[in-house]
Amino acid sequence: MKKIIASLAILSFIFLCTACSKQQEQDSIFGIAFTNPTNSATTTQISLPVMVLNINADRKYASIQNDSDTVIYLHLAYFASASDASSTVLLNEGFRLLPSAANEFIIDEINLYTGQVWATSSAASKNIIYLEK
Repeated sequence: MKKIIASLAILSFIFLCTACSKQQEQDSIFGIAFTNPTNSATTTQISLPVMVLNINADRKYASIQNDSDTVIYLHLAYFASASDASSTVLLNEGFRLLPSAANEFIIDEINLYTGQVWATSSAASKNIIYLEK
């Protein structure tokens, strides 16, 4: 019984060390500080969506957060203009970002999306912060 417990402890330690080293490897690949975003977009009016990210074939990573007091919805689609997007980028549809940076939308090597990202909210002048690499 003691041998089984010791073996399980060793396996648990190996698993934890492997997970830590993979996280460190991932952090060093992206080299992005989540707490110091350098870009932002602001919703302009209720009926007109705003483009948060444009098409970027070289995109490796992006993180988008809602830095406002109102829910913001993200949409992954291509539109030539905000007026073209207004009939598709609608409230209560798409990826929901909670207020006060409570969650984030991440684009990475697992779900690499290189197209446009649009946002809309129920109020104007709401801030969206993002990082892109």
